[in-house]
Amino acid sequence: MRHTRFFFTLAALCVFVGVTAGSALAEEAQKTAPPPEPPMNLKGVYGAFGTGAGLTDGGDDVNLAWRMMVWYRPFEYFAGEIGYANVDQDHGDFDGLHLAAVPTFPIRPINLDVFGKIGGFFNEDNHCALGLGAAYHLSKGFEGWGFRFDYDRLNVEGEGGKSVDILTLSLFYQLAKQGK
Repeated sequence: MRHTRFFFTLAALCVFVGVTAGSALAEEAQKTAPPPEPPMNLKGVYGAFGTGAGLTDGGDDVNLAWRMMVWYRPFEYFAGEIGYANVDQDHGDFDGLHLAAVPTFPIRPINLDVFGKIGGFFNEDNHCALGLGAAYHLSKGFEGWGFRFDYDRLNVEGEGGKSVDILTLSLFYQLAKQGK
């Protein structure tokens, strides 16, 4: 019984010392901690170049695809995009200009943006284009640079017709910043 009382007393003393020392250390760490970094300013103009795959005929035919794009992000949650996409097909190239509205959901703690796209793809004909993707913004010495994954579905021959899926990984750079 004496040993039990001794161990309980020793445990209580350790808890008391730990709580007291822990609070003092936490206060000291708070005083010496560097100020938090300001959030990244992601508003502005961006440019990107990417390469990937173009899937046609229901995914049976995989071809090389590439794209160039520029987008303007006037708000944290929205961007407007214009670009050029090319898919090398067995029967010639499928290429054209795309325009899209890009609603964006930023996940700031990990410098990630998740976005959707709705717009059009224009070559000999006009096509509806839908897409989604994610962009990772680099930091610590590489501010303004990042990687972006895009998936776009283009309806090529209208209702019930063939479609083209374009998957690309792009490197982007923030060309101009807009004030906060």
